[in-house]
Amino acid sequence: MPSQNPASIQFVTGKGGVGKSTVAAALSHIRAARGDRVLAVDSLGVGGLRRVLERSSPGSSTEVEVPIEVLELTTADSLTEYIGLTLRVPTTLLRPLARLVDFVAMAAPGVREILTIGKICHEARSGQWDHIVVDSPSTGHIVELLNAPRAIAMVAPTGPLASETSWMSEMLGRQSTSAVLVTLPEVLSCSEATALAERIVTETPVSIGGLVLNREAPPLTASSLRQVDELPSGPLRQTAALAAQRYQVGVDQRAELSQTGIPITAVPDGIEPLSAVIEALTGSTIAERTVAEGVVTEPKSDLDGGS
Repeated sequence: MPSQNPASIQFVTGKGGVGKSTVAAALSHIRAARGDRVLAVDSLGVGGLRRVLERSSPGSSTEVEVPIEVLELTTADSLTEYIGLTLRVPTTLLRPLARLVDFVAMAAPGVREILTIGKICHEARSGQWDHIVVDSPSTGHIVELLNAPRAIAMVAPTGPLASETSWMSEMLGRQSTSAVLVTLPEVLSCSEATALAERIVTETPVSIGGLVLNREAPPLTASSLRQVDELPSGPLRQTAALAAQRYQVGVDQRAELSQTGIPITAVPDGIEPLSAVIEALTGSTIAERTVAEGVVTEPKSDLDGGS
């Protein structure tokens, strides 16, 4: 029987290569270490999240002996689960049907997304988990995933499919469901993160739960910046100048991101990735978000059309 208190869900997304799998793994570690029953979902089914979760070195803070179940979704697996749960098709017929799904998903827009989000929502209301962390598709695809129930409902406003998409939309719109954005302190990456936040707020039922500014450059003092200009010409000055430039770009981008009103958690560069993210996120708004606390983070009006 479905739980009366469905699991909270965090969708972790961002541009490819910014470290979203590492952030998803860190959030899973933090919640599991607190005693939550955690399901970590690799929505692309490529094994990246599992590899990060299993990566640890002796004596590092990533060696957390906590139970984290990993679910690697493929479209075929999603279809099998979805049909079995909703249409009660005999098990003997599920696998043959699943083999056809990639062809169908390519031909029918929204099929792949609704199967993936359907599986995640079914897990959330199953009663097996307290918290679900989803290593989500990167920028450009996450909006389609989060908006899949609404999109299908527009095509099929009545009938069994409409009933299924209705409760999924309600679950995605809960206070305990959020999207966590991951970005690097670079102009293009931060620009895409801001645009993605606006799309999620305006086009999906999901709220923004926070932003992780990953691999932030070490801080430089005014004295250090002056010393760069005093260095003699050569490789050392070039290296120092690049470091100073990177630092300044990061400062400027963080200031730009702060204008959105989204809580920012910065992760320093130069440290073992998973350890750094776990340490940075522990105790943050992003990691603390629960149903009981009722924490809801909404960007300022410039991200929601000024309403």
